[in-house]
Amino acid sequence: MTIDSSLILLSPSDIAELAKVSRPVVSNWRRRNEDFPSPVGGTDARPLFSQSDVISWLQERGHEVELPRPDAQLWALLNTVRGAAPLDGVTRLLLALAALKKQNSDNLELLIALEPGKQAPAVREMLTTLRNGVPNLTPGSDLEVLEVIDKKALSQLVSAIAGIDTDQLAETTDLLLERVTRHQVKSGGEHGFIGSRTSRLLSALAQGVGGTVYDPASGIANVLLQVGTSGKATRLVGSEIDPAAIDVAAQRAYLRDLELELHLGDALAKDPVPDLTADTIVIEPPFGMRWDSAHADDDPRFSHGVPSRIEAELAWIQHALSHLAPNGRAFVIAPHSRLSELTSKNKIIESLLLGNHIESITTLPANMLPQSHMTLTLWALRPAEEGSLQVRFIDARDFEEPEEVLAGWVLAEDSAGSELAQAFVPNSELLKGNAPLSPSKWVSDANVDEDKIQEDFAGALAAVLSSPLADPGGTLLTETFSAASNPGVVTIDELASQGTLTVVSGHHRGIRELPEKYQNRTVKPEHVSTGELPEPIPQDVAKKYNLELTKPGDIIVSATRGLITVVDHEGSRAVSPLMTVLRVEDPEALRPEFLLAALSGSWNNRPNEPRSIMSMRRVRQAEIPALTPQAQATLVNELNKVRDIEETAQKLVSQAEALRITILDGIRYGVELDPSRASAQ
Repeated sequence: MTIDSSLILLSPSDIAELAKVSRPVVSNWRRRNEDFPSPVGGTDARPLFSQSDVISWLQERGHEVELPRPDAQLWALLNTVRGAAPLDGVTRLLLALAALKKQNSDNLELLIALEPGKQAPAVREMLTTLRNGVPNLTPGSDLEVLEVIDKKALSQLVSAIAGIDTDQLAETTDLLLERVTRHQVKSGGEHGFIGSRTSRLLSALAQGVGGTVYDPASGIANVLLQVGTSGKATRLVGSEIDPAAIDVAAQRAYLRDLELELHLGDALAKDPVPDLTADTIVIEPPFGMRWDSAHADDDPRFSHGVPSRIEAELAWIQHALSHLAPNGRAFVIAPHSRLSELTSKNKIIESLLLGNHIESITTLPANMLPQSHMTLTLWALRPAEEGSLQVRFIDARDFEEPEEVLAGWVLAEDSAGSELAQAFVPNSELLKGNAPLSPSKWVSDANVDEDKIQEDFAGALAAVLSSPLADPGGTLLTETFSAASNPGVVTIDELASQGTLTVVSGHHRGIRELPEKYQNRTVKPEHVSTGELPEPIPQDVAKKYNLELTKPGDIIVSATRGLITVVDHEGSRAVSPLMTVLRVEDPEALRPEFLLAALSGSWNNRPNEPRSIMSMRRVRQAEIPALTPQAQATLVNELNKVRDIEETAQKLVSQAEALRITILDGIRYGVELDPSRASAQ
């Protein structure tokens, strides 16, 4: 690759990469060395330096400098046009030039021979010829950047691509695209990051299957190209709403000698390939999108129900199912909070379970996306079948192996082994009540060791009873207490729907409008953590600002870090947003003391819950053992005895600490300490 290095401009980050040092080291060089090259462009905040000047300076000081890879040189060359031309437009221009060289290496030599002012029209003419001669290829179909790019800069871009070997064009332009999308995170989030873990996982799931692979939200075709390069697929089909992404995908395929069948359009609004039947479907839709369901009522794809505007993932799932071959599989990646926190109460989820369409749900490892730390899940879907009427839940958050191994686990029928945290739950169980589809819940339940619980109980009870302070009356757990068999559970949401309790969420608008003197009286997480509630709010103030105050006996719950509770014995308090109030309406069916105890159970405070779980939703999905009122009363009575021991122990710890401090103070200051005085108090 031949580029005049004096015309390549480097940012401080580029210099750090070139010299294999950190960015602060470059800052120190600039600050401490008067002979460090002066900026030749850019701004004060982002200065740019001549690559040739920087290399000379480094070599004079004994640094071994290797010329950057072609993609790094192209990236540095883009510094010359930043600000004058859009970065994504220039990148697409480089792809178009690469496609011209791929067609015929003489193309770029002809361009180099032209005067700079005549190169832009010639590029357009060549691209028109290329589009007409290569099926399904539309490189540079709207390269407005040719109208604004500097003539000299265009000439350098042409020379740069001309200097790359033809067999390196695909890899070099991909590496450049990877740099650009990581620099422009929004673009990468919409169209896909080259080399992302999610695209590697989806391609691994599809590579072992022949036939047709379909990606209805293909972006720049990351998954399809990986499958086409190393998989068995005979037909690769993609659809994408953004023509620029289609343009990039087509050029990337052309550089690899791969044939993609690409369709432009909104796949959810109008099916771009209604007759397509695919063996494997992979989808990583744009996260957080809203879709227009106005015309979906008559669309046969949405036979399980029309999702709301904020449930686009359920629309993508149904779109995939409508295109699956009889033995096909579909794989959909989505945020944990968008799918796995749905429950069987959702009519579409209920229909999918009744149709046996959900094969598995996997919580994925952290950092699957370059631009986000959100927890993701992978749904594996199948056509309706009578086979195993169950859903396989996999919790792979602690798994750090390559995505190909994780794909093998998902594709295997059971993947039995100690490494894999999984659970098989019958559809009938999921259809009961309001069951969540979160792997962490079911995997945790499946891994409960009953023998260990019994052993830990016996050990803890023996340790407590060995203390003379623990049970002076000898009444603690004198009889076996057991539910005899698993009593089942009900969620807070189910108890609310039964009218047993009322769930009240924290206030937003009213609290923001409160006078400053009352702002500090709203209950916040720190109040719940300490158990010290602020002063009540007067009823007339609450009425003026439309605040719903607590009532005596209400349970206030903070779910920011586990479920932390406090009882408001007085009432007349306002709770802040992200807080929840539980009000027992039928104490004959649900004892408030039992509810308070159950909320503190380990199953409601799992340490590894995905971050995306929301506070209000977490409270509503908290599980309460379904005990009879008599069993609740017995359990509360025993737990109160244990609580008394805890309080006695805590008080003794405080008193012992005071004794230790006073002993040391007496020794330090020469005070006589007479133990006999203690008996007189």
